[in-house]
Amino acid sequence: MAPHPLASLVGAWKDTEKLKTLTERVEAYRREVEAKERGAEG
Repeated sequence: MAPHPLASLVGAWKDTEKLKTLTERVEAYRREVEAKERGAEG
């Protein structure tokens, strides 16, 4: 039996939300690292 279209859509949406959260965390981490590097240089 094929999954319900709405169920697969919700699953895809949840995956997108997870990915977005992960991307935001990575961006925040990169900004912190860059700030530390600038602080060490200056």
